Amino acid sequence: MTFGEKLQRLRRREGLSQEQLAASLGVSRQAVSKWELGEAVPGTENVVEISRQFGVSTDDLLLAERDLPPAAPPPAGEQAPAARPNRALLIAGVCLAALGGLGDLVLWVLSTMIESGVPAASMDSLGCIWYTTQQVYAFWPFIEGNRLQAVLGLCTLSLLAGAALLGAFLWRRRQARAAACNRGA
Repeated sequence: MTFGEKLQRLRRREGLSQEQLAASLGVSRQAVSKWELGEAVPGTENVVEISRQFGVSTDDLLLAERDLPPAAPPPAGEQAPAARPNRALLIAGVCLAALGGLGDLVLWVLSTMIESGVPAASMDSLGCIWYTTQQVYAFWPFIEGNRLQAVLGLCTLSLLAGAALLGAFLWRRRQARAAACNRGA
């Protein structure tokens, strides 16, 4: 059995797509596809990481005369391995964070280009107070003067939600790698 056939069997046994395996290894899906088809061979670091992730030895992966050991069920009382990081979390996180950040940036740029009126008072030489409006380029007067508080709030909320989703993706990825290392130990 070739390395590619073994990799494909292990990946399917764990219920992973090529994209999920690629994400956990930090490579492209195309690289995993080429490995499985025998068109390319992963580097040493990736072979070691694959062996850790699937809990098999590098000899079992690389030597054609050795077959893969059967999958061992998890010990009683233990749950199945943690779910692999979800690529949808990554995509949603990046999109929301980018949208929110871009919205906040556009509001800031507009505030530097459009004058906003700020109430001002001045006193003349006779002691009379004159109330007027002073034109300035400032962020908060622009937001308040054009009633954009809700837009600013939505953009900032989108940015924070995107950051939270990215954090959840990274946390899941870290947990998946830790679980893979624990299975390999």
